[in-house]
Amino acid sequence: MAIVEWREQALLFSTDPGLLDIDLIHRFLSEESYWVPGIARELVETGIANSLCFGVYVDTAQIAFARVVTDYVGVGYLADVFVITARRGQGVSKRLISSSSRTRSCNGCGVSCWRRAMRTACTRNSVSRHSPHRIGSWSASTRMLCCAAR
Repeated sequence: MAIVEWREQALLFSTDPGLLDIDLIHRFLSEESYWVPGIARELVETGIANSLCFGVYVDTAQIAFARVVTDYVGVGYLADVFVITARRGQGVSKRLISSSSRTRSCNGCGVSCWRRAMRTACTRNSVSRHSPHRIGSWSASTRMLCCAAR
C-alpha cells in the first residue's frame, strides 16, 4: 500500500509504518488502555504489521494512533484509537478518523460508515473509563465499518 500523508495545521497525519513510535503505542496499550492491559509487545507489533495504521505527529513526536484491520476492499474494523493525555480535548481523534476516512488506502471502502461511526462515537456524553462508547473502545455497532465493495 502507498503511504498517505497530510497536514492539518501543525499536525502530520501519516500511514507510514516507519514513523510509528512502537514504544509509545505499546506503553499506552499495555499500561493505560483498559481493553488490552498488559498486552505483550510482540502482539502489538503483529497487530500493527497486519493493519492499516495511522499516526498523528507534532514535529517528530507521535501524539495519536489508530489502526484499521481491513481487507482493503470493503471492510474495516477500527481499533486501538488513542491520543496521548497531553493532547486530549483538542479534537485530534475526530480529525484523525474523519480525515483517514478520505484516504484511498482502502479503495474508498467504508467512507460513509466511518463518518456514521465517528458521529455516533463523538456524540456520546459518557466519560466513564469503562464505557463501551469511549473512543478506543467503541461498541461493536460503531466499531465495525462494513460497506459493500463499490
